[in-house]
Amino acid sequence: MIQELTVVGIDISKARFDVCAYPAGKHWSTSSSPEQITALIKRIQALGPVVVGLEASGGYERRLADSLHAAGVKVYILPPQGFAALPPPWGNWPRLTGSTLP
Repeated sequence: MIQELTVVGIDISKARFDVCAYPAGKHWSTSSSPEQITALIKRIQALGPVVVGLEASGGYERRLADSLHAAGVKVYILPPQGFAALPPPWGNWPRLTGSTLP
């Protein structure tokens, strides 16, 4: 039987992590304290086979990435400029001109 891989994306900031798991449809936020990182790793591991993507965020992602890697979780640090270049899933970016700006 083939198990479905869960993809977890984590938005990193100095004080907290915003987490989204696909296709599980789960999302939550947690603080970036060492205790909460341990709890986050356990919660991610409970999702089954998983891969985690973190947006590079001025070094704030390092402690989480290192902890995930040490726990045996496959983790990728992704450059933030790559996200800005991708179109949204609903189609092309809207064109903003002087007449369409609020």
